[in-house]
Amino acid sequence: MKYFTTPYRHILDFKGRSSRREYWIFLLWMLLPVLVATVMFALVGFVAIFNDAPEPFLPYGTIYGICLPLFILACILPLPALAVRQLHDSDRSGWWFFVPMLGVLLIAFAPGTDGANRYG
Repeated sequence: MKYFTTPYRHILDFKGRSSRREYWIFLLWMLLPVLVATVMFALVGFVAIFNDAPEPFLPYGTIYGICLPLFILACILPLPALAVRQLHDSDRSGWWFFVPMLGVLLIAFAPGTDGANRYG
């Protein structure tokens, strides 16, 4: 449970360290509802198109068009701080977050250092 709440408690904390496990669990927690909602929206859309019935499509369109972007926004807000703390865990500067592909690879796959490093 702490992997879900820690990024929100430290939403503006760019100091310290976060583990790869914390980063991946938060990322998967963010992506899973998005994928489920997208598949449901697509399936309901296909059924509505083939049955010529747009009425059942409207509630799912509202969920997908309004609620899902709000959920994504709520999940994206703590992501930069979490990514910088994960870079600190591998003893790298948080500025790597701004390097397009290399930064993403370092955040996602770089192992953390054992013991203390210059970030904690």
